Amino acid sequence: MIKRIFHFESKTIDSAALILFLSALSSRILGLVRDGLLAGYFGGGRELDIYFAAFRIPDFLYNIFIGGGVALVFLPLFAQYYVKDREKAWEISNLILNIFLSFLFLCAIVAFILAPYLSKLVAPGFNQAERSLLVCLMRILLLSPIFFGAASLFGSIVQYFNRFLVYSIAPLIYNLSIILSIVFFSERFGVIGVSWGVIIGAFLYFLLQFVAAKMCGFRWRGIFNFRSKVIKKTILLIIPRMVASAAQQINLIVVTAIASTLSKGSIAVFTFANNLQYIPVGLIGTPFALAAFPQFSKLISSNNYHDFKEKLCNTISKILFFVVPFSVMLFVLRAQLVRLVLGTLGAQRFDWVATRLTAASLGAFCFGIFAVSLIPLLARAFFSLQDTKTPAIVSVVTVIINILLAFLFIYFIQNISAVREIFVKVFDLEGIKNIDVVGLPMAFSLASIFQAFSLIFLLVKKIGDFGLKKIIGSTKRIAFASFLMGFNTYFFLRVFEFFNNKTVEGLLAQTVLAAAIGVSIYLFLAWFMKFPELRDFIPHKR
Repeated sequence: MIKRIFHFESKTIDSAALILFLSALSSRILGLVRDGLLAGYFGGGRELDIYFAAFRIPDFLYNIFIGGGVALVFLPLFAQYYVKDREKAWEISNLILNIFLSFLFLCAIVAFILAPYLSKLVAPGFNQAERSLLVCLMRILLLSPIFFGAASLFGSIVQYFNRFLVYSIAPLIYNLSIILSIVFFSERFGVIGVSWGVIIGAFLYFLLQFVAAKMCGFRWRGIFNFRSKVIKKTILLIIPRMVASAAQQINLIVVTAIASTLSKGSIAVFTFANNLQYIPVGLIGTPFALAAFPQFSKLISSNNYHDFKEKLCNTISKILFFVVPFSVMLFVLRAQLVRLVLGTLGAQRFDWVATRLTAASLGAFCFGIFAVSLIPLLARAFFSLQDTKTPAIVSVVTVIINILLAFLFIYFIQNISAVREIFVKVFDLEGIKNIDVVGLPMAFSLASIFQAFSLIFLLVKKIGDFGLKKIIGSTKRIAFASFLMGFNTYFFLRVFEFFNNKTVEGLLAQTVLAAAIGVSIYLFLAWFMKFPELRDFIPHKR
């Protein structure tokens, strides 16, 4: 049974995406449980703000050197060499792994030493006692980028061989580890115990990817050749990606810093809402991007641009087919979802104001979810072409726009009553004094839309038209069906108000029934209007 899991291969983008979707669904469910437990054990106050802020520097290191750099460049390079010389491909994989992980380890040591100074940068609004705890958590979590860094490179090998089943299990183990640490360690050790749960989960994540890579043929060798042409080429390719990832992580650090100066709990509110908006991104956008990336790389390596364009067009349409109605549903049911996840598991400590602010922030995120879901695929299309410079430039410009919009929205909400009233009315925030935090997700959404459209425009300039008319036509139909779905979901949400939504059972019944009717309407319209995206996922006679 275990061998079958490790050796199972996905034959198509759709089958790989389905496996990753199911994994992401399970992982997101566990993520909701995790967030609910965090809210329940720690509430919406400063301790949870400190916990989330502690991830910023470790995530910064991982995303710059591995997640946003080497891991994305490694797969196309590995594919290019593996087709010609398998032995050379394995040698290159060892070389890249050894050099870049060593560098990441040294950076983690430097960050460990400089943690007291970095804490002031990450959270200038914290007092001395809060920063002391932040430093402690940050130093513990600096182990995670090392484990995740190695896991990402091994995971790229696993993806190349289309072994997405074993690849998809690791996130489940990671989230389970955190959940168990919350349940068993938080009462005695607080957020420090939870942080050690993160490290245990990261180690298990690494171990699974390492074993899977070994079964694909990887054998570790202590190769360190800094003069290698491959290393020079890799560095040239990842420098733009490192710049882009640095910009994105700086963006998160700046947003965290801004939130630390707002009312207590603002970092937690933003983070919880951000986690919820990434449900459709994680379930749809990321699985399709991960599943398509190996095939994109292989097609470009074979100079098959026709099939590359066709697969890119079809994959974009499929992402939009699922993510647009998902984001509409999320907007309509945002209050119910937040109450079920955070207000239920976190009912004792996560208060009503924090719950409403999280729901409002989620609503602001919903406007840009379609764009956030497309960005991973569009970026990987450029990476397959071994162009890391273009997405990097777009990413840097996007971050600048996001930060400027964040300051702008907060200023307008605080100082212009007309703008504040719009936010209050749209997101149902009557009676809440400090609503500034909602400006952060709104800025993020608008910046993400800019990024997605910029990548599409520049991709067309680079490779020519890849079926934009078809995508636009599909988007119009999807938007129409999604609007009708959203309208009916809202209508039946009001119809089912006879359920006692002050109880978990009543709220759950109201939400599930309204959502089920809305989804049924969308699927009926998709069938009636003969959406090709639906047909690809339903068995039919050829």
